[in-house]
Amino acid sequence: SSGYIGATRTGIAGLNDVLDIIHYDNDFNLQYRKPITNGEDPRTFVFNEIPYALTWSPNSELLFTYKLIDLKNEKVIKLEIESVKSPSPIGLLGKNWVPLVTGNQLYLIVTIHPKFRILKCDVDTGKCIWKSPIEDLKKELDVSINRGGTPLIFHKGSGLYIGLGHRTYNHYNHKSFLYTLTHDYKILRIEEDFITGKNEVEDPSSIYEHDGKVFCCINNLRGGIKEGEVGLYQIIL
Repeated sequence: SSGYIGATRTGIAGLNDVLDIIHYDNDFNLQYRKPITNGEDPRTFVFNEIPYALTWSPNSELLFTYKLIDLKNEKVIKLEIESVKSPSPIGLLGKNWVPLVTGNQLYLIVTIHPKFRILKCDVDTGKCIWKSPIEDLKKELDVSINRGGTPLIFHKGSGLYIGLGHRTYNHYNHKSFLYTLTHDYKILRIEEDFITGKNEVEDPSSIYEHDGKVFCCINNLRGGIKEGEVGLYQIIL
């Protein structure tokens, strides 16, 4: 079919923010918009030729529910995480998870640093099992300033999965960075800050390949969330 499909967040950065499914035509005119579920910062990706969004939604006790949204069929799939009760405190599983599609398998990377934790998920049932040791999953998740961001995509030219994360130096200072993962998921490399010339909060929102070149979009927010724009950049590997 023609046009584009995706997800966007509507609200005031609060507990009642909602994700909308959006459709654009080939000329980027908005054709359709529908609220689908509460949530934050959707991470969109394609799995088995169906577009999905990954999200998480907090309640008033700051317990988080993790969800996938089938954007084509407008279906919300609540995730069941092995050995973790849902909803769970944000400190247990965090957020900024990274979708990784390889063949007909969907993985969700929960943390990239200081430890690499990954789940394998079934989109039909919502059940996710740990593919990395969970013995060290204690009361609070150990997360450094290096957080997730975009999904990982496979780049044939380098033979690596590549994506963009963000470093949270503080609430008003985020910087994007490139990370790569080997095909066997054993070596994760984290690069230095992606310098754009912008200030304050820079969060990566998407990554894609076109004609052998890799591009990314980075949101730049200033004054909290009072102003900003989205920049399009080419990644040189």
